Amino acid sequence: MQRYIVILLVLTILFALFIHDSSIKYLVLNIKQTTVAKQKPIAKVISPTPVEVALIPFTPTPAARPIVAVVHSASAESGDAVVNFIMSAINNYRAQVGKSPVTTNAATCSFARTRAQEVAQNFNHDGFNSRVAAKTIPYGNFSYITENIARNSDYKNVVDAWIASPKHAENMRADTPFVCVEYSSNYYVYEGLKP
Repeated sequence: MQRYIVILLVLTILFALFIHDSSIKYLVLNIKQTTVAKQKPIAKVISPTPVEVALIPFTPTPAARPIVAVVHSASAESGDAVVNFIMSAINNYRAQVGKSPVTTNAATCSFARTRAQEVAQNFNHDGFNSRVAAKTIPYGNFSYITENIARNSDYKNVVDAWIASPKHAENMRADTPFVCVEYSSNYYVYEGLKP
């Protein structure tokens, strides 16, 4: 346990040196209907070009990053306070706009954990986009999927920033009954799924 705390402290200091605390950057996915020739639509998936929205001026991160990323492997089911706060804020927003609450499931949380590791090393939607293109999203069959990512030094501001961004807010309002949020340091990943 002490070893984990020391590693976490060292990584926090290293991330603080490389990441400007007030920076925030988001990438948003455009969802489009795709079809296979002469078949009904098989799924709504992202377009090949994500849209970038800067809500607060973004300072580029130096290329050098710590090699080890600490991923907080904690879904809302495990009792993690950060994830519980974010999931609660998402459901509060959904209630305000007349939408039903979302719940986590093993598939979305597993994929969100994987994406949190990837996003902490390379802040973009490439891992998501490439899996969509290769049809290797780990959900099996799905009809609609979404992803939001964020970098923020305070987890309590993540959902408010997504709400302030029309495309992120649209993803949170989407008909995806299964959602999971995972994080690694100051990086947050939202995965939404409609089977």
